[in-house]
Amino acid sequence: MTCISCRMSFLNSKEQREHYKTDLHRFNLKRKVAELPPVTLEVFQQKVETTPSTSTPTTTQKNQPTRAGSDFKCGMCRKTFSSENAMLTHHKSKKHRDNLKNEEVKSAAHAGNQSPDDSQPMDESSSPQNSQDIQPADSSNTTSNDMKDEEATTAVSLDNMTDEERYEHHIKTARRFTLEECLFCRNKCSNLESNMEHMASVHGFFVPDVEYLSDLEGLIKYLGELIAVGYMCLHCGDKSRFNSVKAAQNHMTDMNHCKFSYEGNEAEFEDFYDFSRDYEKTEDGQIVLHKKELDPNIIVTDAGELIIGEGKKIIGHRSLLRYYRQNYKPKDQRASRTAIDAMIKQYKLLGMLSYRA
Repeated sequence: MTCISCRMSFLNSKEQREHYKTDLHRFNLKRKVAELPPVTLEVFQQKVETTPSTSTPTTTQKNQPTRAGSDFKCGMCRKTFSSENAMLTHHKSKKHRDNLKNEEVKSAAHAGNQSPDDSQPMDESSSPQNSQDIQPADSSNTTSNDMKDEEATTAVSLDNMTDEERYEHHIKTARRFTLEECLFCRNKCSNLESNMEHMASVHGFFVPDVEYLSDLEGLIKYLGELIAVGYMCLHCGDKSRFNSVKAAQNHMTDMNHCKFSYEGNEAEFEDFYDFSRDYEKTEDGQIVLHKKELDPNIIVTDAGELIIGEGKKIIGHRSLLRYYRQNYKPKDQRASRTAIDAMIKQYKLLGMLSYRA
């Protein structure tokens, strides 16, 4: 009876089973996994005796895996694991690294805020003049520590947020486009007018129904919100969302989508347009088109056709295009044609099918 991991032999199977339950066997198993040679019982006992007793864990000790009974514990996150591999996987997680960073920042801030003991004698370096010189450096260090502490606290708090709260936080903290920045690249112009010229000439961007546009600045800001906050393509809309602003910009420039989907989505952009000069709202809330005076030489038929210049030119509506393209041959209504058709029928009745005139 032998144990390969510990390189030990036993007299019977009972001793072997008891050996498998000992800490020495578990220790040698871990050394075998790490490709290290096993240790003897004497060496193992010396290691146990030289191991310091547990005390109040420091920042570095909290990061090390501790074992209580058959579990591994993380003092930093106050979690318990059943195996060392699970513990090591936890150490690589973002939440553990954020907790460790937060603890280090708090320790540094606490050390910076500690004042010297009053019982220590004052030397030249602690004189009022020297303390005034040192004060700016201390204040800057405290400010930087506070900033790091705030960033670490924000990173930890994001992990505890729900998806809806995280999205609201993203809306508040996302960087917006200015009116001078291009929506599709990193170019920045001097004003809005030059920016519109850049987007039109370089990216082919245009504003539909521009003659009715009433709020250009509001429209550009709204389109910038869709890209900066929603990470979406202006042309695809909700159909395509990306992980960053850069990814959305690359998609729009590569796919020639440097335009916003206006047709069919007029209600989304109605706040930036004014069609009141062509439409009016009645008392019933209905929208009626203003009647315009037409040229007396132009006649509009019920089918939507325009007759210009006393019938010299007829312009049809495009909804009737399929009919205009037909090569329709009208039926011949002449009397001679009617007589010929009657003769053909008579010849067929007499069996003269192969007759040719």
